[in-house]
Amino acid sequence: MIESWAVGICLVAVASAMLQFLLPSGSTAKLVRLVMGALVLCVLIAPLKEVVPQVSEKLDHATSQKTPDSTLSKAVDDQYVEAAKSSIVGLVKSELKKKSLSCTDVSVLMDNSEDGSIHITKVIVTLPISESASKEDIQDFLTKSLGLETEVKTDGS
Repeated sequence: MIESWAVGICLVAVASAMLQFLLPSGSTAKLVRLVMGALVLCVLIAPLKEVVPQVSEKLDHATSQKTPDSTLSKAVDDQYVEAAKSSIVGLVKSELKKKSLSCTDVSVLMDNSEDGSIHITKVIVTLPISESASKEDIQDFLTKSLGLETEVKTDGS
């Protein structure tokens, strides 16, 4: 491989020197120098086309051997779920506060798909018995403001 590469460089150099010697000076000589320079660069870079696929194959092989740590992956997924839940809980509490209401508990039912996305299936809000507003009105309000299916219960139910 190295021998054929060296022979190619030598042949291009000799051909380039002969053309420069034979051509008169002027715009044609400049064009020939440009073409010969490009040819020399191609000959110099030619061995890389054989090396690059080998490097690419080695990189593919190295990356395919690595499998993600399932414990770390599960921990990250759990953190995403907890962050989403706490965000929804905070949103529910702030929406209830707008109506001067409070809640004793907020449960968020979620579903994780294989592609890693989180789907919130239902939000269950538990109100204290002392809240006088109707559960249906609060449920409608939360469903509209959150854009999620919402169920409202009281502590006794």
